Amino acid sequence: RTIGSPGTARKAITVGATDKQDKIAGFSSRGPVEWTDSNENLQYLIKPDIVAPGVNICSAQYDSAWSNRKCLDDKHVAISGTSMATPMVAGAAALLKQKHPDWSPEEIKSMLMLNSFNLQLNSTDQGSGRLDVKNSLNSKFITYPSVLDFQDVTAEKKMIIRFKSLSNENLNFKLGFNSSYRGTRLKFSKNSFVLSPDGYKDVEVSLKVDDIEPYFDFEFVLKSNDEYSDF
Repeated sequence: RTIGSPGTARKAITVGATDKQDKIAGFSSRGPVEWTDSNENLQYLIKPDIVAPGVNICSAQYDSAWSNRKCLDDKHVAISGTSMATPMVAGAAALLKQKHPDWSPEEIKSMLMLNSFNLQLNSTDQGSGRLDVKNSLNSKFITYPSVLDFQDVTAEKKMIIRFKSLSNENLNFKLGFNSSYRGTRLKFSKNSFVLSPDGYKDVEVSLKVDDIEPYFDFEFVLKSNDEYSDF
């Protein structure tokens, strides 16, 4: 619960940091974001959205700053921080925008999160996982919204996920669900479907949880042409 502004913004791409062994850096802020609404109800937002390498990153030196951290040559220093991880995600977003100039910020965020590498940690530590630029650029489909935020699920809640093809071939999808919480039920309006080239499908997701903590992790697993993705 250490994420501050502007990382608390719902639409922002909030970035945490890992080391080069895919461990979350000790200085990387953790979620969730918490606030009290106008009715004095406590609200939650799962953050960060994604993590990227940010420990001992060799970078161009400014003036004489960090002169004791030289790397590569006399013009570079190795420094750490989410300020090193964030430019990597910004660069990946720029590459996606170059490839898909008509994409919205939401679509770019969704693609980065969908194709990140799952570190098998809590989403409040890793978000969707560690940035994977190659997978993001080569993905055959995109989904949005990027985050399923059901808020209060003491009553059954429903959301729509859109699956949009970026491929020139048919894509076969199968949807599954994993949760360690008893009494958690997730249903899909379509458990399997075929996405035609450049086509899209809307899938309704229904979630009902009998007894939950204020926030919790779950994932549903998508199989597309024998390739798996975790949400």
